[in-house]
Amino acid sequence: MSKPIKISYSIPKPDHDKWGALLKGELDVSLKNFFFQMKVTQAANQLRKKTTTLETASNELYKLCKKYATAKNMYEDLVAIFGAESLVLNLNDTANNKEEASLIKKNDSTEFYKKAITQKEKEIKEKDNLILSLQEEITLLKKKYALLQKGLKNIKKTTKQKSGWSFTNLFKK
Repeated sequence: MSKPIKISYSIPKPDHDKWGALLKGELDVSLKNFFFQMKVTQAANQLRKKTTTLETASNELYKLCKKYATAKNMYEDLVAIFGAESLVLNLNDTANNKEEASLIKKNDSTEFYKKAITQKEKEIKEKDNLILSLQEEITLLKKKYALLQKGLKNIKKTTKQKSGWSFTNLFKK
């Protein structure tokens, strides 16, 4: 069984053009994460008032996104800003082999995700097959147990009829 594929995303570095476009109001995006939206607005206002630089504001937003990458709606907001292709994968963390790395480098995330889904489906199928075989084994054991009980009853009957005694009589005083 191959090593499971970890699907995670990397955030574009602070020098990416879209950070500047976002802060300058050149991108028409509707952000869903309220805290992120507030920080973008705050940084854009500071940039307009010239109390900060574009580089500093971009760095702050980058750090914020990196810290809260798993926060509600953060991924959707980043996709709206950068596009899904830019968020595809961090090769150092996710590529299990050269084939996966080449798929990612080509920005062919569709193929990568198809492969990940196929692998997960294969794992589920293997587990389903294991469950089925265990269920069959349980059914077989139940049948054997029922036959043993039936055989024990027959032995008790036969022994009682032949000798006139029973197992219960052995323990009576």
